[in-house]
Amino acid sequence: MNIKDDVPEDVVVDILARLPVKSLLRFRMVCKAWCDIVRNPNFIATHHRNQTALNDTGGSSSARFIVNHGSRREVRLSFLSSIVEDDDKEEALTVVETVRKPFTNNFLFDPLVVGPCNGLLCLYDFEGNAALWNPATREFKTLPLSPMDHPPFEEITSYSLVGFGFDRRSNDYKVLRFFIDGYVEDMFCISQAELYSVSGGSWKEIPVIDDVRLGPAPWFKAYNDGFYYWLTDEFILSFDMANEVFDKLPLPDDFGLSSRLYHPELTIFRGSLALVLCIVDIGPVQCLDIWLMSKHGVKESWVKQVTIGPILEVERPLGFWKNGRLLFEDSEERLVLYHPNVQQLKNLQLRREGYTFEVVDYAESLVPISGGLEEEPFIRTRIGNI
Repeated sequence: MNIKDDVPEDVVVDILARLPVKSLLRFRMVCKAWCDIVRNPNFIATHHRNQTALNDTGGSSSARFIVNHGSRREVRLSFLSSIVEDDDKEEALTVVETVRKPFTNNFLFDPLVVGPCNGLLCLYDFEGNAALWNPATREFKTLPLSPMDHPPFEEITSYSLVGFGFDRRSNDYKVLRFFIDGYVEDMFCISQAELYSVSGGSWKEIPVIDDVRLGPAPWFKAYNDGFYYWLTDEFILSFDMANEVFDKLPLPDDFGLSSRLYHPELTIFRGSLALVLCIVDIGPVQCLDIWLMSKHGVKESWVKQVTIGPILEVERPLGFWKNGRLLFEDSEERLVLYHPNVQQLKNLQLRREGYTFEVVDYAESLVPISGGLEEEPFIRTRIGNI
């Protein structure tokens, strides 16, 4: 039977666009027509939208989150997905796969992770080495070193000095990197920035707003729809990937209250920029203020959504799950899920062994990056339910 002749092409495309990447990579061998479909840019975009929609509706065929964790010698990514158990209809979380970061021989230090953006991740170290990686297709591309002169600075561990995003106008992926010339009150003083264009294959310097200081931790940054955001001590710094310009956004009015101590988490919630303020009191009890950025015409402002808590034995928020649930790192350095309606914590059996947890939304994609394949064998391990 000739599949192409018996089934209309639009039906074939619609079916293929709903399948996971692993299946599509195998199906490229079925026939040339299917191979051409899988490589088509419009199909790739449609497929990624479908995978993102599966995440939003709880589909179990795609990973929902990436958890960046592990020891210094073996930093790992765990891909989490949700399933509905048949016996009691309760949703459970599953570690679909744990991956040791590949091509570490290209880096002098264990690479840190930025992203994802359309299913791609950017890995980098403190010596200027960087690479793009598609975990679903196992393709990676090492970026060239920048030829520009950089200001001298001490080697300081930071998760916040690189941004990665997509320029929809030029259909281009871009990597932004900051350089520092000082360290004041737990914040990095920014002196220079440079931008790498994947389509152009080169670095260039980008003007930076004066007197910018960035925090040294992953919860001080977020990416959404062509804009990258960093939390500073006085405002939120944004970068437009298309226009290649920086801007400033205000902080919530309550952010500067001296009577409280906050652990902030800059993240994305329901497609909007969100700021979670963890109110730290004496003892193992915390409350959360959740703010969303709202746009009224051309003006943007913060709207307080809810205060959650008190919650026992949690250190800081990591991100949002579905139905108002939140992911936390608890006081024993474990990943836990909190359900506000029942006020319960569930241990997800992942422990922080290195610097910190970092939890990000992830939907797999077929986006090509014109690179090679992972070189290190046996880096992928399937794990059961948690």
